Amino acid sequence: MGAPRRVRLMVLPRVLWGSIPLFLMLLPAAEPICPEPCDCQQHQHLLCTNRGLRSVPKAAEPQDILTYSLGGNFIANISAFDFHRLAGLQRLDLQYNRIRSLHPKAFERLGRLEELYLGNNLLLIGRLSAASFSGLGSLVKLRLDAPGRP
Repeated sequence: MGAPRRVRLMVLPRVLWGSIPLFLMLLPAAEPICPEPCDCQQHQHLLCTNRGLRSVPKAAEPQDILTYSLGGNFIANISAFDFHRLAGLQRLDLQYNRIRSLHPKAFERLGRLEELYLGNNLLLIGRLSAASFSGLGSLVKLRLDAPGRP
């Protein structure tokens, strides 16, 4: 057998050093990434009111969101998936939109929701399904005001 080979130990740290910026980019963000048309100055509040939205924007890191304000937009439909990743949500404001259609499972995963504001939309109250609200065990306040009524 020949003489043992010498390994340069300084090569390894140089190789790893180039990987550190890539590794840091892969770490989860500390704050939710705000959907482009919204304002997220407060860490747990998505403020998307009066932005001309036609659909519900998706938050990239939704687990910490407590309040989602979407009032004063042009949202017409709420799908089964619009809020399914927001399990910790406590307050949802959808007032003053054009909501005509509410999927029966739209709020299914919002068991911590305490306040839901659906007033001043185009929903026909008589056509709403009780199943739409069945998963809302923590709900304390529900607003379903018709347009033009307080």
